[in-house]
Amino acid sequence: GESCGGGVPSSLALEARATWGSAEAPIPFERVHFLVLGAPGEAMAPAWLGSVTTPTPEGGGAGARWTLSWTPPEGTTTGSWQVVALGVDASGNTLLTATPITVEVRGETP
Repeated sequence: GESCGGGVPSSLALEARATWGSAEAPIPFERVHFLVLGAPGEAMAPAWLGSVTTPTPEGGGAGARWTLSWTPPEGTTTGSWQVVALGVDASGNTLLTATPITVEVRGETP
């Protein structure tokens, strides 16, 4: 997982990657949303962290990376956060990451 430490929130780079079989195939997602599944120790509905609409091509055109720079807001609960990515294609079809990543927010945020 990623770490965010110290007393002042700092930015994290959250990344989602996709690969496909051919460099001739189009990039599958028009946008990727990043969602947190809940604050440490709390039950809550998934919350939106941000979206990315411009991917970075990888793998000779047979893959792409979507990167979101996220800064935990003031008062963010410290601990382990579970984050997922949700890809959305041109027709509105979605694909959710199978396994969340763990983001560690450490220290006291003002």
